[in-house]
Amino acid sequence: MAVQLGDHASKDIVIHENDDPCVLGKAFIEANGFSAEILEILVENIEINKKIAYQEAIEEGQSKKIEEEQKEKIVLEKNGYD
Repeated sequence: MAVQLGDHASKDIVIHENDDPCVLGKAFIEANGFSAEILEILVENIEINKKIAYQEAIEEGQSKKIEEEQKEKIVLEKNGYD
């Protein structure tokens, strides 16, 4: 997740599935010398990005499953198994 710091600057926060948004936010603030006042909005944005990434992973997994089922169906049809 990219955190916009100004007009031309940003820093990334690497988010993993089991990461605690509050812990990530606090670590980011401390590492970059920001005010604790931004913690709430930072945590909200981390949570939003986690949800988006999770949904994209689900959708990608479903797409791959559908592709595999279609490939399997084509193979079965080629071998005479309608």
